[in-house]
Amino acid sequence: MFNISFGEVFLIVTVGLIVIGPRRLPETARFLGHLAARVQKQAAEVKADIRREMNMEDLKKDVQSIRNEYETAARNAEESFNEQAREIRRAAETQQNDENAAESPAAPPPPPSPSS
Repeated sequence: MFNISFGEVFLIVTVGLIVIGPRRLPETARFLGHLAARVQKQAAEVKADIRREMNMEDLKKDVQSIRNEYETAARNAEESFNEQAREIRRAAETQQNDENAAESPAAPPPPPSPSS
C-alpha cells in the first residue's frame, strides 16, 4: 500500500519500541492497524461513490442521446405523414375535379349562323 521495504518497517518498529515502550507497543500497533483499515475502507467507499456518479453521468448522457434520436425519428415520421396526407388530398381533389368535369353537361352547341 505505502511501498515500504522490510528495512524501513524494522526501523519504524525499533523507533516505536524506544519511544512508546514495550508495554504499549502492541496496543499502539493494533490501534494503528485498525486506523489503517478504516482509512482503506473509507477510501474504497469514496472510490465506489465516484464510480457510481460516473456511471450515472454516462447513463444520463445515454438517456439524452436516446431522447434526441426519438425526437428526430418522431419529427421525420410526422413530416412523412404530412407529406403523404398532402399527396392523398391532391389525388382526391384531382379525382373530384375529374368527376365534376365528367358530370357537367356538354357545352350547348353554338347557335346557327343566320343565312342570308
